[in-house]
Amino acid sequence: MADLNRISIFNDFLPEHIQVEILEILRQPGWNLGRTPVIAGDNRPPAKLWHFNDLERMPLFSEKIFKVICQTFQTEFKLKRAYANGQLACQKGNIHVDDGDLPFLYYPLQEWRKEWGGNLMFYNGAEVAQCVSYVPNQAIAFPAKLAHGAEAPSKDYDGMRVSIGWKLLFP
Repeated sequence: MADLNRISIFNDFLPEHIQVEILEILRQPGWNLGRTPVIAGDNRPPAKLWHFNDLERMPLFSEKIFKVICQTFQTEFKLKRAYANGQLACQKGNIHVDDGDLPFLYYPLQEWRKEWGGNLMFYNGAEVAQCVSYVPNQAIAFPAKLAHGAEAPSKDYDGMRVSIGWKLLFP
């Protein structure tokens, strides 16, 4: 069981057939380019990222994968929402904290090279406290109030860096 008060990383999180099923869904229409919410007291402009919202309406995300997440933590979470974020080169995410209790991120891409960047950075004030590399089929969970932000992928990567998020609530 993972510690719910720290960053937890899960390699090879889902079987390949579910990973492929996710990617097939994410190839469908549903992506929107929009600004992320502004955080009070943050004077930077909001990040402009790609979003695929309302994944909690699809049984793959709200039942099948959500069940795996709950089994991983041996906890019956409540699901607040599920969504996907996408970033192209130069689309850096802002440093922010999340709503809910426990964000759970999953990296569904099947190929990623370290030189493409796209790392998830955790912050203590303005300083980087921990860097988690983007690794295909990896999942990350962390306390919602932990400041974080995703680096943009390198200009050498011609696709979209995708993460899927589940906002979990403690029972």
